[in-house]
Amino acid sequence: MFPWSKNRIIKSVAMEIAPRLSIKFGKKEYYDPEEIDWALKALNKEHDIKYCNYAYAMITDHSFYMSLGLSSAFGDQPEFYREVSYVLFKQDAQPTFDAYLEYAKINASTPYNSSNTSLDQSGGVDLGSDFSGGSDF
Repeated sequence: MFPWSKNRIIKSVAMEIAPRLSIKFGKKEYYDPEEIDWALKALNKEHDIKYCNYAYAMITDHSFYMSLGLSSAFGDQPEFYREVSYVLFKQDAQPTFDAYLEYAKINASTPYNSSNTSLDQSGGVDLGSDFSGGSDF
């Protein structure tokens, strides 16, 4: 895969999958495969194997990462996380789910002056939401 394509997928997962999961299922450290499947389907990405693998690799726990054999494609999970962090934040660290939400907040094209955190009728996320915390989660 070309580096720009990989980087684009990593950024898309942080921008599109993470906020949907947080709104629908609440903020967690990791999400179940079924929850990620819901978000992938909402984006019509459920048949894009590369995109799905990145979403699972970035957002599921270590045991599911290993059960999918993602280490053969992405390396050890801590290595993969460092790569994701470098793509998103230009630093070598292990990203958290909150970091993905912060990335989505900072990089959204819509200003964050709304407190609405609901899904629209099509399952889309109102990216005008404030993901900084509060009682909505």
